[in-house]
Amino acid sequence: MLRFAAVGLSAFAIDYVLFMLLHLLGMPYLIANIASYTISTIYNFVLSMRFVFSGKASQTRMQQFGIFLVLSAIGLVLNEIYLYVFVSLLGIAPAISKVVATFLVTIFN
Repeated sequence: MLRFAAVGLSAFAIDYVLFMLLHLLGMPYLIANIASYTISTIYNFVLSMRFVFSGKASQTRMQQFGIFLVLSAIGLVLNEIYLYVFVSLLGIAPAISKVVATFLVTIFN
């Protein structure tokens, strides 16, 4: 459980820091989110398979990654929707919206 939490929290840190950096450098927040979410998702998969989960013997790593990718893509779509609603419709700062959106997507996951 500690390894799971450590991987998840470190993946969030990468996602958030990269999101903020890209956005502060002028990248639109929805594009910055796609980039940061994608990189943190790959990081999360690699570390999860190495340190947290052993995977199923009946599946290859590519099959496991495919399943992980589909679920992560759904999470990305939800994350984008939440960010758009919070930032563009409700006027909440991207820095705060990213944290709330990530929390809501974590519940989905």
